[in-house]
Amino acid sequence: MREGRVHLSSAAFVTTAPRGRVAGRPRTGALPGTFRQERGTDVPPVCEAGMAVQNRFRFAKVSSVCTAGTAMPPSRGFSLVELMASMAIVTILGAVVFVAAKQAYASSSLAVSANNIRQLAAGGMAYVGDNNYTFWPYQTNDATNGVGATWWFGFETASSMSSPEGQRNFDPTKGPLANYVPKGFRPDPSFALGGKAFKPKYRNGYIGVGYNTLLGGGFMGSGVLKRQTALSDPSQVVVFFTAAQVNTFQRPASARNPMLEEFYGIDEREVTAHFRHGGKAMVSFASGNAGFLPMDESTRDMRSPKANIGRFAPRGNRKFLE
Repeated sequence: MREGRVHLSSAAFVTTAPRGRVAGRPRTGALPGTFRQERGTDVPPVCEAGMAVQNRFRFAKVSSVCTAGTAMPPSRGFSLVELMASMAIVTILGAVVFVAAKQAYASSSLAVSANNIRQLAAGGMAYVGDNNYTFWPYQTNDATNGVGATWWFGFETASSMSSPEGQRNFDPTKGPLANYVPKGFRPDPSFALGGKAFKPKYRNGYIGVGYNTLLGGGFMGSGVLKRQTALSDPSQVVVFFTAAQVNTFQRPASARNPMLEEFYGIDEREVTAHFRHGGKAMVSFASGNAGFLPMDESTRDMRSPKANIGRFAPRGNRKFLE
């Protein structure tokens, strides 16, 4: 052993190495893990050789293990927090898409309702102009079209009237307005916005619109037909309106399962106006104008309150009807 040099074992090196100040940069040309000793340290220079040998041994060992493929770090999966965050993002995106789709559906439904009302209003005013300013009957029971009933929206045979609900049929080309309005209407999808089960009456669709029977001689058609010129304020008398009723008396509807179905008229007693557009009913007036009217809250049909079925005024009151 030379003077001034001390050979340390591996154990001694591990114990004494932390005391020394080892620079953080490798020496030029040094092996991996060999560091330059700074002045003033107590670690002899021979430790550089020990460090080189030790780090060389470690490097060779790790290299052989990695080459064998037995010490590769395992692949990292998703943590519970990451999964929960992903689920929250998907839920939020789904809610945004649902709201946007519902708004688009509502806009589409409003367009269909507006188109139906507009066409009926225009056809109705043309009929009045051609018939001495007199409105058409809600129903007639003559034999002009055969055995059955001629409703304001078309002719229905007696056999159809005795058929089960949803299996009935009518001919729109034989109604009083047949020559004044298009041959058919698109079914109004607004019924579905109430979230209630819909029960159809007819196989050939529905228009979701009712007629003011006080203008057309009543539900049985036995009354006097009103004239437009006899109305005190035609701009405040409803002719057509978005209509429906709550059915609890015909299967599959019941008191425990109220269902929504189309309806075709209103008078001073019936609760059949459908306020399905933002809590308002779309209407046309005897002046030819169209607009919206709110529900009289005292008339809301509480058998299915969320269906928004009611009246323009309390029962017995003919406001907006004549």
